Amino acid sequence: MKNIFKILLVSSFFVTSLFSYEIKFSKEFSKSIKQDLLVANVSIQVKKENEVYVNGSISKFAEYITSFTGDVEKINSKYSIYPRYVYTNGEAILKSYNGNLEYQFKSKDEASLNELLKQIMLLKDGAEESVLIRNLSWQIDEKELNSIFDELRIEGISWINTYKMTLSKRIGTSCKVKDISFNTSFDRYAPRMEMMSVSKVGTSFATMPKLEQSDKDVKYNVNYILECR
Repeated sequence: MKNIFKILLVSSFFVTSLFSYEIKFSKEFSKSIKQDLLVANVSIQVKKENEVYVNGSISKFAEYITSFTGDVEKINSKYSIYPRYVYTNGEAILKSYNGNLEYQFKSKDEASLNELLKQIMLLKDGAEESVLIRNLSWQIDEKELNSIFDELRIEGISWINTYKMTLSKRIGTSCKVKDISFNTSFDRYAPRMEMMSVSKVGTSFATMPKLEQSDKDVKYNVNYILECR
């Protein structure tokens, strides 16, 4: 009798599994947002035999950047002064002192960041000093981007809960969500000005090309697996 009961249980499980099936598909959710964070990487280099001059020149730029009161986030990544030697017949000869100051600037106020860049360029004095502006671009603020991803995830989950109930009614079965996976699709790199070098006397800030602010599509590709029986 016990053996017959076990057989019935196994048969019941097999029939239940036999009449259940999976539906796999994907759906894209997206939101368009304006890129409102202007980002610039700036490198200031000074080369001269006089260490005092190099130190004073680098300090001049650093002090101005620190004291700038505009609405700009200033992230210092490098501040260094070091000697450069050349070797002749095994003897080290001092060639120059090199100073390097690097910053990344971020601002939602285009005028403030442009003013900072302009004043940095105007501080340049002589061929020994050079200012390089790299990767000037509009981006989406990281906090806003994460908030959008949260919104799209919630939208994807809400949608599938509504869809599974609609599908169950139409095909006369009971469907449940077995698995959900999310794949982001977002190009963080906007059109940018790759590099502007200000190493010659007379180079003007006005020669910098103006970057157009544009909208960016943030996308979530959601993969679903429904189990219906």
